[in-house]
Amino acid sequence: MPCCSRFVTVIVWEQYNSAEEAVAKEANLVASIDRDTYTFPKTLRNEIHTALTNYTNSVINDEWKLMQECRIDGYVNKNYQAIWNSIQSFEPKDDHERNWLNLVYQQLNKLDEARSNRLLYAEREIPKPIWGLLIFGGLITLLFSCFFGAERRNVHIFMICTLGVVIGTMLFMIDEIDRPFIGIVSVDTEVFHHTLETLMIVK
Repeated sequence: MPCCSRFVTVIVWEQYNSAEEAVAKEANLVASIDRDTYTFPKTLRNEIHTALTNYTNSVINDEWKLMQECRIDGYVNKNYQAIWNSIQSFEPKDDHERNWLNLVYQQLNKLDEARSNRLLYAEREIPKPIWGLLIFGGLITLLFSCFFGAERRNVHIFMICTLGVVIGTMLFMIDEIDRPFIGIVSVDTEVFHHTLETLMIVK
């Protein structure tokens, strides 16, 4: 059972790290798209900048709360769609503008992928049958340890209690990082706040 718990712990920890990387990538791409539109006409550039700022605000103030409440399914971010609408309205006049537009589209597609991954990780969790197996396995392990006694009764009790603490700690860790955006150990919005500060500075 401890081996199984360690295996599941590694899996959920890798998922947590992947969620953290997706969030960082998404926030960085928002800033990159803002920089890459500097060559666009000023009016359009300001429109895109506003859309990116509104989107970043909505992620921090709206989406994060929905992810923590597990209510992100079916949610539509209009501010995100506004970014696409603004960029798609641009009609390049020469090859220089066309090349920059292609670059922005590449970044925008990467942003879409990072955003999709973030929302996907927000909905992932260990299936209940797996939780049942982990808990059942832990109890069985503790039960069997009772039959392998030590010469001294106090040592035997200490060994059982220690094993119970180890199993309980592993299960607690798995539960804490199972949902990357919920709990004591969770991915926060710090990187999005940093991006928002950057957007406000270059406004």
